[in-house]
Amino acid sequence: MERFLHLRHRLNLSTASLFVLFLSLVQASQARGDLHFANAEIDAGEVRGGMPAPQRFAFVNEGAETVEITGLHVSCGCLKPTLEPRVYKPGQKGELVLHINPLVQSAGKHTWTAQIAYRTGEELKEQTLKVFGTIIAEVAVQPAALTVFAEHAGNHSLVLTELRAKPLALTSVQTTSPFLHVKCSEVKKNERGHWERTITLEPDKDLPDGRHEEQLEMASDDPEYRVMRVAVTVVKRPKKRLTAVPDPVRLEGSASRLIVIRDSEDLPVVIDEVTADSPALVCVWAKGENKAATVKVRVDAKNTAGSGDPGRGRSVDSKAEGESKSRSAIHVHVSKPISTILTIPVNMTPP
Repeated sequence: MERFLHLRHRLNLSTASLFVLFLSLVQASQARGDLHFANAEIDAGEVRGGMPAPQRFAFVNEGAETVEITGLHVSCGCLKPTLEPRVYKPGQKGELVLHINPLVQSAGKHTWTAQIAYRTGEELKEQTLKVFGTIIAEVAVQPAALTVFAEHAGNHSLVLTELRAKPLALTSVQTTSPFLHVKCSEVKKNERGHWERTITLEPDKDLPDGRHEEQLEMASDDPEYRVMRVAVTVVKRPKKRLTAVPDPVRLEGSASRLIVIRDSEDLPVVIDEVTADSPALVCVWAKGENKAATVKVRVDAKNTAGSGDPGRGRSVDSKAEGESKSRSAIHVHVSKPISTILTIPVNMTPP
């Protein structure tokens, strides 16, 4: 109010004129659409079992303009947000559902975040949502996400580990793709005395070109682990307009590698985002338009501990000459000269 009194003095406004000006400014501030969340933070308590744990965030557009949802960003691949529709009129209510997959996470306390970006008029806004919880990990799958490359020979495997007195009785193990075959080994105890089985995925030779987002589905007779799902990306790469060198990437210890991405028509390349399957991989990329866009990738030693048991961070796919090696991938999101995602295998020997 002091600002308005000062404005009145400077402009020599009457009290009535000042009130009209104040009211018009208030109405203008309320004209924009705005999302109001009843609760932007949720305490999920203990989260266990193989079933996804959905968390619901209710909201309402409290403004006088329409709101358009422009993006949903989550803190890890263990989260899957769902939100429909993407446009909300004044007074319209909605609900964002954040599905948490506890099967692919370590035991202990976690904080999961999701950011919802939206536009009202010409104004861009963002809201951060948080879920707190404690994972009780009796059953875990490593790696948490798997990328299968059709042109690469060799097995693509996951390890299902259980800290239970009696192992799960799996009633079925299958994938959501008819071109992705699965084999499951017999359950046995590993060197730590935990139940363990290896699940191997093999792409069919008739797999269509492109990137396919699929799931591995494991069903058991235990109500807490009725259906367990793991995200699987299957890639069959045709001749590409964009090329990355090196591809695949090999990382030794703490050394970093520089990946150069070029366009076959020599147009500038713009990288919007780079994501990694493994939390042990750190990526930094060149901003803006570049004839030769670059991504620098390295191994974060703090996130490489563990060997596939629940509560651990690293999955060991093979052993050679006494060294543990991990197979992962990074995904380079490109917006120019074409909109695409380059998936690059990364084989790392942690320090």
